[in-house]
Amino acid sequence: MSTVLADAHRRHPRRIEICEANAVRLGLRSSIYSSTDGVFFGSEAKYARNAAQRALTTRRSIAQCRRGMTCKGSLCDRCSARRARRQRRQLLDALDSSRVRYALLWTYTIASSPDRALGPMLRDLTKLMTAVNASGWLSSKVDGYARVIEIERPVGGWHPHGHVLLCFQNRMTRTEARAFALTLRDRYLAAANRLGISASTMGQHVRLVPVEQIDVAVRYVTKQHVLTKPKADGSATLSSLTMDAYTRGDADALDLLHEVEGATYGRQLWRTAGICKPS
Repeated sequence: MSTVLADAHRRHPRRIEICEANAVRLGLRSSIYSSTDGVFFGSEAKYARNAAQRALTTRRSIAQCRRGMTCKGSLCDRCSARRARRQRRQLLDALDSSRVRYALLWTYTIASSPDRALGPMLRDLTKLMTAVNASGWLSSKVDGYARVIEIERPVGGWHPHGHVLLCFQNRMTRTEARAFALTLRDRYLAAANRLGISASTMGQHVRLVPVEQIDVAVRYVTKQHVLTKPKADGSATLSSLTMDAYTRGDADALDLLHEVEGATYGRQLWRTAGICKPS
């Protein structure tokens, strides 16, 4: 890292200095290096993000990606879309071979806080999911599930949340599936209250997915982790943090980028079980 970045200034806003010689060595075009707004289009945008992430990442696999290897990492700008497509294809193939009658799409969240680090928030999400599935309760109710953890950075602080596709074969009627959705939400909120984790009713969503719309739900839970475009609500993404750090020399964005990499290291962001698991 020291060969690419100079020491950050102590005053606010914190800035980093990009060494132009290293920018050339990394293959960045002069127009990308001199950009002040971080806005690129088409292939140039993809090229800029990939090169900047390789320069700034703390992950050895991402730094070496495309240099004779493919890291296949969920946080890699180059590999994220390919990984998401593979997960989508595998999940659809698994469900095609199963008799899925109903599915629930469950989004669960915890409260955001401007001063709270990402790592403890991810641990809280894990605690809540473990509590909901205490004694195998959730696993015994569904025939399979696919779960993804997403991470965003809106103005109010980190916003990690989970999306889960819960699939049922012939064990539930439509009415029973709706009732189960309410039970699931209430069980999650009760666990949050018991564990002292802040989670409101407004942040939890469970909806019934008819079998004819299962492909839409699958596409939703297999979104790539590294978004190539800024979110409409202004939330920072891994790509936007990378480009802010590289093109604007924003040291705070670089710190947030490294916080995501550190907090997710060794953590399973995507998981499938039961009939949703690839054969």
